[in-house]
Amino acid sequence: MAGQRVGGSVGGVLTSCLFLATAVPAMEQAKSQPLARDEDKAAVEKWAGALHLRQDEARWLFQAEVARAEGLMSQAAAAYEQAWLSGRNHPEAAFKAADLYAQNLGQPVTAARLLRQMRRGSTSTAVAEQAQLALDKLAPTLREVAVQHVRIAATQHGAEALQSLQDAEDADPENLSIGIRRAQVLAEGNDLDGLQHAIQALSRRGAATPTVLAGLPRMGEHLKRASFRGGMTRLLGATRLHELDVLVQQGAKKTALAVGTVGKDCADCPEWVVLPAGSFTMGSNLSEAEDEMPAHGVSVRSMAMGRTEVTRAQWQAVMLSEPPGYFTECGPTCPVESVTWSDVQMFLQKLSLKTGHRYRLPSEAEWEYACQAGEHHTYCGSDNVDEVAWYGNGGASSSGGNSEQRIHPVAQKKANAWGLFDMSGNVWEWVDDCLNMGYLGAPNDGSAWLVGDCSRHMARGGGWPVYESIVRSAVRGNYAVSMPIRSTSLGFRVVRALP
Repeated sequence: MAGQRVGGSVGGVLTSCLFLATAVPAMEQAKSQPLARDEDKAAVEKWAGALHLRQDEARWLFQAEVARAEGLMSQAAAAYEQAWLSGRNHPEAAFKAADLYAQNLGQPVTAARLLRQMRRGSTSTAVAEQAQLALDKLAPTLREVAVQHVRIAATQHGAEALQSLQDAEDADPENLSIGIRRAQVLAEGNDLDGLQHAIQALSRRGAATPTVLAGLPRMGEHLKRASFRGGMTRLLGATRLHELDVLVQQGAKKTALAVGTVGKDCADCPEWVVLPAGSFTMGSNLSEAEDEMPAHGVSVRSMAMGRTEVTRAQWQAVMLSEPPGYFTECGPTCPVESVTWSDVQMFLQKLSLKTGHRYRLPSEAEWEYACQAGEHHTYCGSDNVDEVAWYGNGGASSSGGNSEQRIHPVAQKKANAWGLFDMSGNVWEWVDDCLNMGYLGAPNDGSAWLVGDCSRHMARGGGWPVYESIVRSAVRGNYAVSMPIRSTSLGFRVVRALP
């Protein structure tokens, strides 16, 4: 999240290996001299000699130290950065600037921008490697910043949405799904020049496949315009453009997916079912848990929701790597567990690229609407917990529950009225909303609640370790975005965007 501090110091991990041992005593000696606010030529010359810097570099470094000593961290960061930019002879100054941006000023994106400059522009392999280490340390925070901007963009249109997506891309430039979303906004807005540049940027990264491009809004209409088609011909070549034409024509022949349609977008992809639009009462006024109150009406759009929690086999097929998890012996049809927020976002990005369709997490309202499935049961699909849920004894030493204190393969229990399995129990499921204790001020249109404590996100459904009272349809949980220890009862299911 924007403004969140990163654990530890970006610069701290770098100082020992980058600051010359002979320069450190001289630096300390120079710093011990009284620092005046006006430029002290003698002191600057001393710094320049001690650190083998040019006068302008030493002057910026001197000013940075003065500002820092006076608590002017913004000025200090800017001066440290300028000390490096003046001659790129003193990388320690740049690392100090990045550290101040990330730690003291709540500007991780600015810190990352500077570190990327160092990685690209340094002639020292050691400096470039240390810049990459610092970027790796910032990565979880940057991904969360990007996710927040993408969510904001989803509520906007036109130039506002594009600016939010640009902010997201500045935070996480490796995230291809942001570039694809930018192309979608441009295609929706009929900005063909901008769209062509966006596709060119995707092409440079290998993501401008005909499958992805065919999913852009109004693509068939755009390709009929000679100037745009000519640009696509130059960019894709005749063969790939023909493939795009075929896919667009096939898509035009398809009607909207009917409610109840079951499908999946590849052999190993999550299976989904199209749910109807509708309204329902979310939350409960009868519970002792205040965070379930007040009960309130919500309207939800039609969506295609995963019929099961994402499984270990599906994770491996999409991510091309072994899934995380403690219960590895459970097998390929067990839900993937021990997944962090960042893990889930990466899976959604790769699944979207693999299929050419946008996948996301459900909002909390969408999740509870799907759980209830037009009915009113205590649990998702039944008033009998053992029919629909794997649940535990809360960690007690005595017996209780039916899970045997472990996860189970998906779809072994009864589905709810809309064909969704394991909405209650087995593993908790991440949803898109930030943490809010209670529903006062919550959206009533089914969208995710993107204000509140966004260092934590909501999870629903309960899991294998908890009492049956915790797998009720209205129960709410939450987990930290940057969790120090992974939870063996935390997974997720997906929503596929409909045309």
